[in-house]
Amino acid sequence: MRIYYFKNAEDVALRMAGILNCGLTQVEEREFPDGEVLVRADAGAGTAIIVGRMYPNVNNNIMKLVLLLDALSDHGVSGMVLVLPYLPYARQDRRFRSGEPISAKTLLKMFAHHNVSHIFTVDVHKEGIRDYVSRPTLVNVFPADEYAELARKIGVGVLVSPDIGSLGRAAAVAHRIGIGYDYFEKYRDRNTGTVHLKVREMNVAGMHVALIDDIVSTGGTLLDACRALKSLGAREVTAIVTHCLMVGDAWERLTQCMDGVYCTNTVENPRASIDIALPLTNAVRDNIHMRP
Repeated sequence: MRIYYFKNAEDVALRMAGILNCGLTQVEEREFPDGEVLVRADAGAGTAIIVGRMYPNVNNNIMKLVLLLDALSDHGVSGMVLVLPYLPYARQDRRFRSGEPISAKTLLKMFAHHNVSHIFTVDVHKEGIRDYVSRPTLVNVFPADEYAELARKIGVGVLVSPDIGSLGRAAAVAHRIGIGYDYFEKYRDRNTGTVHLKVREMNVAGMHVALIDDIVSTGGTLLDACRALKSLGAREVTAIVTHCLMVGDAWERLTQCMDGVYCTNTVENPRASIDIALPLTNAVRDNIHMRP
């Protein structure tokens, strides 16, 4: 068994290799002036664990990954496992309008074609996408223990989801430390993408509230939720977010209201404070027969 890693995931790969006691190979990457890409890796026998961050430059990174899968397959690896801390296109989990693809399904089918047995990812947007394919097996790692430890440390009194879709995330963390949880209602215009937040009455007056969500992109939803919580009397509002994409001026927008924003390192982020290497490694060890 050997870990093949892209440069943008070196930190995760190094820690995984140390825990799993397996070999480590960095993938050579090239990008040409016309936009094409090329990869190369010295392949050996046995199972290949491929580690890469897919954001930013999502489509380039996917193409590099597909080329690597094909190269490793051609050179005799016996099996391939993906460790993708952030799984792109997971939010496109269904057909929102006629004529659209189900992009999450498309991505999984592409990996299945290349004989990938497992995909390990962190806090996928909707776990139901695994039902689109029988293979590869999608293993979703939610760092509830890490979030609970953080929430306890910073004195969070209640956890709030910005929409009902993330309510399970809030509940999983709240149950670990014995605090309450609640949610807002969110509506998205499928044509324009505009998000509307419906404020619900909740008992947060004088409390330190943590918003918990899987993804922050432009920051608009979390900013609206923060302002709503402050209007309801919350003393302090922080956010715990798995994938901090932080598009454009998202960070600056959030700090207009937030008292703190805590991110994992599933994507490249200099402000990341929660490491996901250990829970990902534990998931690999629990699901993959560890042979040379």
